[in-house]
Amino acid sequence: MPLSRPTLAAISVYAFLSAWNQYFWPLLVTDTPKMQTLQLGLSQLKNSESSDPRLILAGVAASIVPTLLLVVFGQRFIVKGLTAGAVK
Repeated sequence: MPLSRPTLAAISVYAFLSAWNQYFWPLLVTDTPKMQTLQLGLSQLKNSESSDPRLILAGVAASIVPTLLLVVFGQRFIVKGLTAGAVK
């Protein structure tokens, strides 16, 4: 089990990032604005009549923070998981 921990961490980081950055599926499924994801809200801000660049930049910064935290704290496990099967 200790050898599989870096692999599971790398897979969980990849799964989180792919779920966090989904755009098309939530666009098809959600109807109400309360249920929409952050990425859909950012695209609506960009397409609105009064698109304020400062507001869009604040939303993008808020959407990047969880991803950066996950990568920074999980970088050790990501590297170990990717290089675990490499031949030395």
